Amino acid sequence: MRRVVVVGTVVGVHGLKGEVKVAPANGDPHRFRHLESVLISADASARAKGTAREAGGSPGPRGNGNCMGTGNATGTDSAFEELAIESQRAQAGKGHAVLKLAGIDDAEAAERLRGEELFLAEDDLPPLEEGEYYSFMLVGMDCVDEDGRLLGKVSEVLDRPANDVIVVEAADGGCEYLIPAVEDYVVKVDIGARRLTVRNRPGLR
Repeated sequence: MRRVVVVGTVVGVHGLKGEVKVAPANGDPHRFRHLESVLISADASARAKGTAREAGGSPGPRGNGNCMGTGNATGTDSAFEELAIESQRAQAGKGHAVLKLAGIDDAEAAERLRGEELFLAEDDLPPLEEGEYYSFMLVGMDCVDEDGRLLGKVSEVLDRPANDVIVVEAADGGCEYLIPAVEDYVVKVDIGARRLTVRNRPGLR
């Protein structure tokens, strides 16, 4: 089983032929142009296609919508269905993409997907350039300040309109740190050493 990560959220319907508007997790509406398919909760897919079970169904795992901006890793691909992307285009001015997913053929089916998250298997994510990282890679890292003092461990990365926010569970058991994922605060991300170095400024907790 492969781990999956959130790549976008369905935020609306476009037209009458089943197209959906998707807000990309990394804010780039062009991110889907090289993808052939996405994963979606198997139950959500069944509901959209009108084949949901009357009882006993429950939504698949959901991620934290959340560097390159892909959301936190969540669950494995056994709870998901793969849907081919039949067409895609970016609406850059509105910050979202318009996708036509296989089997979603009218506005009613598309509407049933509103609010659902789209996923990719972690090993299907596009390769990174040197120095780049996906936000989910931060989870579990030790977080230290510039003097090497341990602040705690990264528990999640929150997707916020202005910038991502890194949540760190404090090593001293106190209030968590909320660290903006911007250069003014993030000094270094060491993927190999699993260490995040930040500037410990007033107001982070």
